Amino acid sequence: MKYLWPLAVLFLSNFLTAQESENPLFSSFEDYKKAKEITPFQVKWISAGPVTNSARVEALQGDPNQPGTMYVAFGSGNLWKTTNNGLDWKPIFENQPTLGIGDIAIAPSNSEILYLGTGESLRKNRNFTMPGTGVYRSDDGGETWAHLGLEDTWHIGEIAVHPLNPDIVFVAAMGKFWSESSSKGIYRTINGGKDWERVLYVNENTRANDIVIAHSNPKIVYASMWENNDNANIAESVYGPNSGIYYSSDGGSTWKRQNGGARYNDLRHALFLDENNGWVSGSQGILLETQDQGKTWLPLNSGTRQELVGVHFVGLDPKWGWVMRRDGTVHYTTDGDKWSAGRTPIRPPLFDNEPPRQFRMNDVGFGKFSEGWAAGGDGQIIHNQDGGPIWTPQRTSTGKDLVDIQMKFAPLGWAVGHAGIVQRTVNGGQYWKHHETDTGYDLFSVSFIKKRIGWAVGQHGIVLRTDNGGFKWEALSGGTTQNLNDVIAISEQELYTVGNKGLILHSSDGGDTWKQQHTDIDNDLYTIVQSEDGNILWIVGQWGIILKRSLDPQVSYRSAN
Repeated sequence: MKYLWPLAVLFLSNFLTAQESENPLFSSFEDYKKAKEITPFQVKWISAGPVTNSARVEALQGDPNQPGTMYVAFGSGNLWKTTNNGLDWKPIFENQPTLGIGDIAIAPSNSEILYLGTGESLRKNRNFTMPGTGVYRSDDGGETWAHLGLEDTWHIGEIAVHPLNPDIVFVAAMGKFWSESSSKGIYRTINGGKDWERVLYVNENTRANDIVIAHSNPKIVYASMWENNDNANIAESVYGPNSGIYYSSDGGSTWKRQNGGARYNDLRHALFLDENNGWVSGSQGILLETQDQGKTWLPLNSGTRQELVGVHFVGLDPKWGWVMRRDGTVHYTTDGDKWSAGRTPIRPPLFDNEPPRQFRMNDVGFGKFSEGWAAGGDGQIIHNQDGGPIWTPQRTSTGKDLVDIQMKFAPLGWAVGHAGIVQRTVNGGQYWKHHETDTGYDLFSVSFIKKRIGWAVGQHGIVLRTDNGGFKWEALSGGTTQNLNDVIAISEQELYTVGNKGLILHSSDGGDTWKQQHTDIDNDLYTIVQSEDGNILWIVGQWGIILKRSLDPQVSYRSAN
């Protein structure tokens, strides 16, 4: 026993030392108590149970006709019911051949009718995600249950019941979590589960995780689809390009994807031939087309999931177009529908023992018809003469990243980039010459209205102007410290520039003074373009934002999503 005392002292010492560093759970609980005290609603919560070994609450439903009746479904298994506001709980699903539960739904027109979807909807580590055996229905408040099929759905994210007809039900099926499966999508029954029809399916990797019926008009239905691919890169494995909100106006018979508003749908480039016809492109290979002034947008299959750094269509034939991937690969179409990938250009090695590398392009600009130039990392510029699949490197005089390129006066052109770099060519890029700007700020955009008169904008609100073709640049005050991402010159006097946090600035005196435009949005804005017919300004940006404005000064900016 004499040896236990030092051990006890050592244990107590370690215990006291451990207590000196506060457990983060304690600090988070203290923050929770403080937030609870200052809430303007003064809501007081108490634990209502059920006190069981179940874990991971997946769904909670209250009976609208009997306020004291509630149902709680657990991902790890079982459905619990209370009829006295949580004082007593009763398990009502323990005799069914399944464990994990994804959702419970009460029929709004008859609260005795319940629909239950099995297989928990929260994707976790493989050993902690319970699959299910389909959909069940009860007509007596959960006393008895009938199996309705859909056992191949594995995991059910949500169930929606028609507000007037309890036999019309939608099920959002997530399918297998860890492999491709064809059972994913939205299912509908119109006869209480006797028969099921899959009314929305995207692909084997896109699962349906939510479904909502509009109570004011049950023909309107919204579904949330989530593309998840474990074999893709990190970004696409979390939010694939087919993720988004899908809309039906005919009770689920036909569906249309709602574009914009999703994180992966950052829109960065735009082209508009006239007031009606235009295209926008951006992250995850997103490419959208409108033929009706932006009222509706048709998603096009660009053939890639890489970010698109530019889009170009020939005005004489709006079905003949190109998009460029971040790695410099061009995808082209001759019919506006099917896309083919050109050859990925490879950077020549700088040293004998250096392996060839892919380019990292940031912007692409086209001159007359289909001749194109693209600018990117490490001062790289590549060139294409005929709109074909082959692009060749051009020699520049910088190793700094180039962010934007303008070639509308080709063979005269300009490229701008990091640390105030400006590159200028007079011969279509056979040679690019460096010009000083006397600024260390990154430049993100350049726009020339004439061969000698142009502007550049960039980091921390920097605005530059030249009246001698880019040999010398004058710094102007933009009146902001926000990054300015793009600039467009409408005339020698009228300019627009866009930036972060929804910033739009307008100048009517060549950039000497600027006035902020009000849009009531907070999205970062990346690009502003003028339609080829000169009538409309278009802006695209973060989370799928699309804005349009007539150049009529009496017309304000409005959403075009």
